[in-house]
Amino acid sequence: MAGNYVFMMFNIYRVGVCTSTQDIGRRLAEEGWSEGTVVIADKMTSGRGRLGREWVADEGGLWMTIILRPKVLSSLQLINLVAGLSVVEGIRKLYEVPLKLKWPNDVVLSGRKLCGILCEGKFGGNVFDYILLGIGINVNNRLREDLKDTAISLKDYLGFEVDLQSLLTEVLKSFSNYYAALLTGDVNGIVNRWRRYSITIGRRVKVIMPDGIITGTAIDIDVDGSLIVETYEGITKVYCGDVVHLIHD
Repeated sequence: MAGNYVFMMFNIYRVGVCTSTQDIGRRLAEEGWSEGTVVIADKMTSGRGRLGREWVADEGGLWMTIILRPKVLSSLQLINLVAGLSVVEGIRKLYEVPLKLKWPNDVVLSGRKLCGILCEGKFGGNVFDYILLGIGINVNNRLREDLKDTAISLKDYLGFEVDLQSLLTEVLKSFSNYYAALLTGDVNGIVNRWRRYSITIGRRVKVIMPDGIITGTAIDIDVDGSLIVETYEGITKVYCGDVVHLIHD
């Protein structure tokens, strides 16, 4: 991706324990806090992921919500792509770890979930009044026993504690760069970069959507962030849904 677009100024709003950084972010956004406000919590008691799923967010992880106010943006899914890339490349600035991206918004390490992303927006007229970008990274937090088959932390993988402030700095620097590229129209560069880390493209998948389930092969990511799936009936573009990677049909 050509160019260095770093421009965003971040205003850090730290809290100890809260229900969810998304809840605080929404309140601050409604109060008029500016783009680039980052809510960071030590622990969340009611963290949530996509589709209202529980997200366990104990001390030691990096739990944050970024308030965005893009003047022009057509797809929340593009923000998901930018966020995933920012986490992967922010971490890789510090540690050489084999991170991958699973559509739409999971960062995966050794086949287990390292990071989840939640993107919620409020429209004002024909544009977003604000977007709340929630990012939760398992860093030094202890994972519950029932999650260890599907989730992983950086500490578990590396074998030592990670400096949270350094990690935050690198993720935000990477996000600022990609977000600026998005707003200046370099969507192809972002999508091409995302493809490099994808573990979804080329896989047989089952996609669970609000209006049904399809099975096919994920063949690409479109420039609007949607997943292109080839089924027996033809080509389908998926804008939202749960993707299950299949070993066989």
